[in-house]
Amino acid sequence: MTKFKLKAYIYAGIAVISLIMVLVVLANYCLYQCLKFLERREAGRNTERVAGAFTKELLFFEKESKYLVRLHEANVSKNKNPEHAADNIQDSMLSDFNMNLVILASRSGRIIDGR
Repeated sequence: MTKFKLKAYIYAGIAVISLIMVLVVLANYCLYQCLKFLERREAGRNTERVAGAFTKELLFFEKESKYLVRLHEANVSKNKNPEHAADNIQDSMLSDFNMNLVILASRSGRIIDGR
């Protein structure tokens, strides 16, 4: 083999190795960008799911608290006893609603009971 052919093979090998290295770097960059995009999209979806669940729980709590207030006001007007809620609302009722804290207030803002 002549020196010229040997040099040509060496330069061709270096060119091929350089091309492969460039392709590997580009593939890694593209993969990184795709993963970053997917991670952002997934984080956005998770945030939306959490916000949706939180909103659903708040709406449920609002509905149930209005129910308890209506129940209390109906019983107070029926029995003329403002302490009716404190006497008749059981802790088990609150756990059925998955509540940790409940404050019952009259429409005038007076706190009637809290647990």
